[in-house]
Amino acid sequence: MRAIGTWQRRRGREQGVRGRTGTVTFVQRFGSALNANLHFHVVVPDGIFDQDGVFHRLPNPTDDDVEQLLVRLLPRLRQKLRLDDENEQRDDALAALSAASVRVPASIVSTRRSRKRLCANIDGYSLHAAVKVNENDHQGREHLCRYGARGPIAEQRLTELPDGRFRYEMKRPTADGRTHLVMTGIELLRKLAPLVPPPRQNLTRYHGVFAPNAKLRAKVTGKATTAPPPTDPSGTTVQPPATTLKKPPLYRIPWALLLMRVFATDVLACMKCGGRRQVIACIAHPGAVRPILRHLGLPDEPLPLSKARGPPQPELSFA
Repeated sequence: MRAIGTWQRRRGREQGVRGRTGTVTFVQRFGSALNANLHFHVVVPDGIFDQDGVFHRLPNPTDDDVEQLLVRLLPRLRQKLRLDDENEQRDDALAALSAASVRVPASIVSTRRSRKRLCANIDGYSLHAAVKVNENDHQGREHLCRYGARGPIAEQRLTELPDGRFRYEMKRPTADGRTHLVMTGIELLRKLAPLVPPPRQNLTRYHGVFAPNAKLRAKVTGKATTAPPPTDPSGTTVQPPATTLKKPPLYRIPWALLLMRVFATDVLACMKCGGRRQVIACIAHPGAVRPILRHLGLPDEPLPLSKARGPPQPELSFA
């Protein structure tokens, strides 16, 4: 993203405009054949934003621009992959599944590559910039973002066969003409396990002016637009009274309603008179809680902790 932003800012300076760029990245770890295929779908505005948040369009990239940009990216990508490979030498089941998922059979991958416009391929690395959405095409932008944020498996293309196996329809035919993958349940799980993202890793990243802490984020996303202040007939701005400057209350579900949703019991309803209880105070100190419980004739010691165990269930068999 830094390389793309540097390339755009340099093109902006050639046009006499200085500013900042922004991108939205969707990290995808899968291919159409349920294989591990790490790639990134990046939404890049075709311009830069100046210090006031005004957008300035840049000329469209050419085939040479895409190829030169990929040449700049290759040393950084290789260095990053080399460091990750040295720092992460794992010998477990997930690592074995990931390695097997990366090695796609030759019959699935097509070796025929045609030269496409705004696409570059160098040593197995590819960069595509041929997808363009018009600024007025709101449905096109939504479709593009949904495509980038989709999951690894399409349920409408997965069917269960009468013999218990599963058939998955691939997005496009393979080199040998196959259109479906047929596998058992265990084989399907082995394909899906490497595609699950690591915990606490965001698959949608915001860079530049779209970053959460960017100063221009509110301006470029339209969040800073407010109604003009009221004025009197002479044109003087009228300050609203102090009572109208209160912040709106934050949306919040009461704790009693949350308990009623979970346990189907209204804890504030009195079972004797049918009235409503009211919370007067919340006492958490043990030295004050125990005398109150003894006075009410309730146990003042916590219940003993039992050993954790799983619920009774039949044995699972994958034979």
